[in-house]
Amino acid sequence: MLERLSHRLIGFRVKAAREAAGWTQERLAELLGLNDRQSVSDLENGKRRLQPDELVLLSDALGRDLEFFLDSFAVAGEAQFSWRASPGVPEDDLDGFELRAGQWIGLLRWLREGEQTQSPLKFSLRLTTQNTFEEAIARAEELVERLSLSPVPAERLIEAVERDLDIPVLFVDTLTTPEGDTVSGATCHLQDLGVILINRNEIEARRYFVAPEIFITA
Repeated sequence: MLERLSHRLIGFRVKAAREAAGWTQERLAELLGLNDRQSVSDLENGKRRLQPDELVLLSDALGRDLEFFLDSFAVAGEAQFSWRASPGVPEDDLDGFELRAGQWIGLLRWLREGEQTQSPLKFSLRLTTQNTFEEAIARAEELVERLSLSPVPAERLIEAVERDLDIPVLFVDTLTTPEGDTVSGATCHLQDLGVILINRNEIEARRYFVAPEIFITA
């Protein structure tokens, strides 16, 4: 199984598991019997191969199933998620859902690679925290024009985003706490793909409100 995954992808997952557990590279080096933190850095950067016995040690020590490191569709460590969630959603629940959503996105990426789909990258909002509110409004208006949206942009927004920006929009079951707190939407950034997730159980008016995710993903 280890041979089927690139050293780089496994390294991403080792780093993600280590950081989530609050371990330093020095501590992990000691666990694995390595000389120094540089050996761990090489492992996390894909320059060094993870051995089967090391994988078992990592799994036990960092509290991760072997599947976390070996799942062909996982995006742990290489994906950046941004969530639109109620404040009451526990961090552990959000982390668990992120792993599950990552598998959907990893499968989508694999399917797109099979179709040799290429992102046209026709437009980018190019907004950062340094931009002013007025600049954000101007870029949003430009986006409406570029996508040929109607005076009511939400009518065709999702279709236009998928077609013209090549950003898939997935309507999925997210998570809801017993108190009613939920995840409304999310974005996922990979090096070669951006994906928007929308809670399909939201009321219709909110399901099609994807503007926050577009501002993050585009």
